[in-house]
Amino acid sequence: MTPEQAVARLVDILAARAEFTEAEVYAALTESGMESAVADRAYKFTQIAWGRAFLKGMGIRFAPDYFCLNAAGEIIESGQLAEQPYFVAAVAVARRLPPPVGLPRFALMSADVRGVNELLNGGSKPENIAIGPPVLFMEPPTPAGIERAQRVLSEGVSASNKKPWWRFW
Repeated sequence: MTPEQAVARLVDILAARAEFTEAEVYAALTESGMESAVADRAYKFTQIAWGRAFLKGMGIRFAPDYFCLNAAGEIIESGQLAEQPYFVAAVAVARRLPPPVGLPRFALMSADVRGVNELLNGGSKPENIAIGPPVLFMEPPTPAGIERAQRVLSEGVSASNKKPWWRFW
């Protein structure tokens, strides 16, 4: 199944439900015959893309990179979101007019939107907010993996330049 097909199936599932949870969406994806690894990528990268689409136009800066980790918190993949096939497919769907029915609810569930909302509620101005790169566990993390991921996040390394992402702004 291509990334475009996986994202299209996810959109169909989201559009068919007024309310949904992460577990319900994952279950629906796998029940539809999608491999769990494909479902996971479609879900995670679509949520990132739609969260960013939801926040578009507010002046918020987003890191262009992403990192995928294994259970031990080791980086197993990194790159530019603009080149990640599931992200690209999800951005194309998010640009449709009218937007997909499930876009607002799914976007509100994203870490980026929740984080921005907390910052705005704390008094931050959108133009002063810079979001770091998504760091995604591709397997259920171990406690040591979570600790290692926290170290990676605290270092703030950019996948493209191996420099802290916050220096770009």
